[in-house]
Amino acid sequence: MMNTLARAWTLQIEISQCSPEDDPRGGVQTKRTRKGCTEERCQPGKADVRFVIPDGGVTVRGDFHASFRSVGVRLEEFGWIHLHTAWLPPDAGNGHTENLSAAFVRDEVDGVNKDARFPADWHVTFHYHVNK
Repeated sequence: MMNTLARAWTLQIEISQCSPEDDPRGGVQTKRTRKGCTEERCQPGKADVRFVIPDGGVTVRGDFHASFRSVGVRLEEFGWIHLHTAWLPPDAGNGHTENLSAAFVRDEVDGVNKDARFPADWHVTFHYHVNK
């Protein structure tokens, strides 16, 4: 990620597993279960920020939600990705299921795509492996 602000700020990422549950009104709603969260202090001029989820990462299957937040006087969600693991490549094309990655550019991240703080070449990359 690229820090484009003129002053330091704290950026947080939270990964949640999403699952359907019955709504008391007779419908269905999405329940989010927090799986992992970490934050990094961003400095002006520091180009890349790497987030490492504690305890070796998280395990998700099916729908998950990645929320990007600015931590300050209040917690502000400024971007998110809602994705199903079936959309992630299951291997590197050669049968290897470790050290995989999926990159999302600015226009693919809801909220960030309309935020002038992020330049046109901004992206986020998820690194993952597949458990079989």
